Amino acid sequence: YEKNEPRGEYVLVLMGKDEENADRESENELNGLSPEEHTKYYEDLGMKRMDAIKAAARDRGLSKSEFYKLLL
Repeated sequence: YEKNEPRGEYVLVLMGKDEENADRESENELNGLSPEEHTKYYEDLGMKRMDAIKAAARDRGLSKSEFYKLLL
């Protein structure tokens, strides 16, 4: 600062989002999807079908079998 005046854009971060709330918010967004879209989201991330179903069920607080019935 003494030798060269700063140039360009500046970003001021006042407070970051804590991980716990960030996880909850992303889960809530996924829960707005249909069961098929929710499963496809995880499949698009590279998960196998059954792993995607398990992850989507966990997001929604359901057992794998309960979530699977929603897919049918």
